[in-house]
Amino acid sequence: MNSLTLRRIAIAGLVLTILLALDGIYMVVANYHPDDTSNNTLHMSDGTTVLIAAAILLVVTIIAFVLSRNAATQPVADTTPAAEVAPAEVAADTAAPAEPVAENSATEVETSTELKG
Repeated sequence: MNSLTLRRIAIAGLVLTILLALDGIYMVVANYHPDDTSNNTLHMSDGTTVLIAAAILLVVTIIAFVLSRNAATQPVADTTPAAEVAPAEVAADTAAPAEPVAENSATEVETSTELKG
C-alpha cells in the first residue's frame, strides 16, 4: 500500500473512532440499558461495548498513521528492469565517440578571433 492510501484509511478510522467514542460515552452517561435477557452480573452495557470497539479502532488508526509516515519517508527504489530500457538510451550509451576535430579547424579560428575583438 502506498502512503496516501494508508493516510486516507487513518483519517477515516480517526473520524469513526471519534463518532464511536462519543456514542459510547453518551450511552454510558445516559445509563442506556435496553431490555437484557440475561441475569449475568458480568454482562457489559451497550455503552461499554461501544467504547471497547472505539479503543480497538483507535489502535488500528494509530498503526495506519505510523505506517503511512514510514512509507512516506522511505525512498522509492527504481524498479524498472534493465530489459525495459528504451533502445534510444541504449544506443546513446554505446554510440561510438565523435571524430576528433583537427587542431586548426575553421570553427576554432573563428571563435578565437571573436573573443579577441
